[in-house]
Amino acid sequence: EKLGATLAQCTPLDGKHITMKTSGEFLYTFHEALSAAVLKGFLAKRHAKSCNYLNAFLVAQEYGITLQQKFEPNTHDFNNLLRVELASGSINRMIGGTVFGEKEVRIVMVDQFLLEFKPEGSILLYTNNDQPDVIARVTQLLLAHHCAMAYLALSLDDLHNSAMSALVVNGKVTNDLLEAIKQLEGVTSLSLLEL
Repeated sequence: EKLGATLAQCTPLDGKHITMKTSGEFLYTFHEALSAAVLKGFLAKRHAKSCNYLNAFLVAQEYGITLQQKFEPNTHDFNNLLRVELASGSINRMIGGTVFGEKEVRIVMVDQFLLEFKPEGSILLYTNNDQPDVIARVTQLLLAHHCAMAYLALSLDDLHNSAMSALVVNGKVTNDLLEAIKQLEGVTSLSLLEL
């Protein structure tokens, strides 16, 4: 559910085709329930607050949203990995998650970036050119807007000289704060995840 909600908040609004890829035999056993959970999370953030596990497929159909399920053998560095992708024209966005231990849900990848964070609370997910001062300037803006950083996950894409940060925020994230971060030199994208 959290993966669907995350995907809904960091992708273009016109995306209608979701692909869910499960890796690992354990997840494959529950692929129908996982599909309903992904759709419920996505639709609750995008369209229908009254969406539930039982009507998720029907509500998705009403909005013209399709979900394709694919199974992959164990891949990446995880025994069980669930990835959801949303296609919108030439834009593709992918969110990958797994469970550590018995209940510790984590997002572990966004697009080509490997980074780990709990999908809870207010999270600033942003990409920037790989330069040393961006995190410091984002932190200064948080302080100026009476917010604090609770957790920070970072990932680099050396090939494209870019970085992604998932910054969990304590405090109210206002539109003014979001606009100020978007205006920072080097920041190339920003999404606020409310999970």
